[in-house]
Amino acid sequence: MKRIAKILSLSLLLIFMVSPAYAIGGGAKETLEKFDHQAKTLLQGANGPSNKVADLVRTLLDYGELAEASLGKHWAERTQAEQKEFTDILRSLIEKNYVKHLRDHINYEVTYNTETRVPGGKVNVTTTLTTGTPPRQTETEVVYIMKRKGSSWVVVDVVTDGVSLTRNYRSQFGKIIAEKGYDELINKMKKKLSEE
Repeated sequence: MKRIAKILSLSLLLIFMVSPAYAIGGGAKETLEKFDHQAKTLLQGANGPSNKVADLVRTLLDYGELAEASLGKHWAERTQAEQKEFTDILRSLIEKNYVKHLRDHINYEVTYNTETRVPGGKVNVTTTLTTGTPPRQTETEVVYIMKRKGSSWVVVDVVTDGVSLTRNYRSQFGKIIAEKGYDELINKMKKKLSEE
């Protein structure tokens, strides 16, 4: 579970750097680079309302695609209402976790490495996230899988040190559904959301 928390918190750290209001034009890599300075300024500020941070994350992450990929084959088995409920809960969990870890990972540097087009009209933006200071400095490779949505770039998956966020979720969720059913998955997610 600690590994999962680290993956999520580090993966989402860069997501806050992009505001779709400014994401019109340019490439995916350029979009991420452009808002590095703005993100750091906001993260280091004394006043950073959690709801404002969550709103920014919400506009960049494609939660619909993230939710569908996370449920895998079980997505098609759900009604439209169930799909919406699952997407809303997953979004709330991601936002809650992101805000929780926000201040813990405030000192970071980002190296933007490559932008590679991949099948399906998507782009992989490979970055290196450096946190901490020597001798406790750590480097983490974070690959953002992005696609165009209208005139903006959105993130549809994040791969941290080779671990895909959606595949990780799909494995966990699939195991719970297989052992205890879909309703138990929703109950567990709601319980996690209600925890302090």
